[in-house]
Amino acid sequence: MDREKRQHTRSRSIFDLKVTDRDTLLVIGYLLDLSSGGLGVLSDNPIGTHRVFRLELTVPLDEKHQDMIVFDAKSIWCQKAPEAELYHTGFQFMKLSDRANEALEALKRDDFLMTGAGTW
Repeated sequence: MDREKRQHTRSRSIFDLKVTDRDTLLVIGYLLDLSSGGLGVLSDNPIGTHRVFRLELTVPLDEKHQDMIVFDAKSIWCQKAPEAELYHTGFQFMKLSDRANEALEALKRDDFLMTGAGTW
């Protein structure tokens, strides 16, 4: 991306939080960053753009429990990561339920997320 187009501050994940396609039940990648407007996903394979996905984010609560945040998001862009054979995909949230919005906001405030502007 030549020019920064984000309207929201991003929070970067330092843990692997799985992002799963609810239609195929396949893990499409891992949370890379999160904002009020969308999320970044790191994946082994490119993800098609301009598609709406029904996604689920798996968030560990402790060693035995986890939370599932379900939402729909549109893939806006996808590019190969310069540092590895991985791909970065930017998703824009579609209409979020109150539950999903509250859970994502809580996740952004959690201790394992760091606030900062993305470099990709």
